[in-house]
Amino acid sequence: MLSGLNFGVLGALTNSFLNIPFYGHFSFYFGQIFVILCLVTRGLNAAFIAVIISSFALVTTLRDPFIFVILVSEVLVLHSMLRHEKFLLQSDLLFWACIGIPLSLFLLYITTGSNSTVLIISGLTLGINATFTAAIVALV
Repeated sequence: MLSGLNFGVLGALTNSFLNIPFYGHFSFYFGQIFVILCLVTRGLNAAFIAVIISSFALVTTLRDPFIFVILVSEVLVLHSMLRHEKFLLQSDLLFWACIGIPLSLFLLYITTGSNSTVLIISGLTLGINATFTAAIVALV
């Protein structure tokens, strides 16, 4: 439990202070690296604590409460797929292609009513961010 707290605080600090803006108000956030690393090394219980702490910092930064649901579901799906001996990068790409991006676009469309260009850029940002995150964790 203590390692989940440590990884969560590192993820929250990374989400709060280490973001890389690339287009307008869209940025890359790398706090999920610590959450997935915690999942791979410490297990689901510690990763669940880490994702709650790390996601809370991202929710306050982005002012989007639905990102919490998406990130928690990512950890749960990754845990399930890793238990079935799938590769980490493959599992993360499959999650974001089938569940993460469509769910986030649906929630953004319902809550903000943005036009399709903003939704596409937002979805691609999340997908690219998740791919970088999983690739970095797989390398570590």
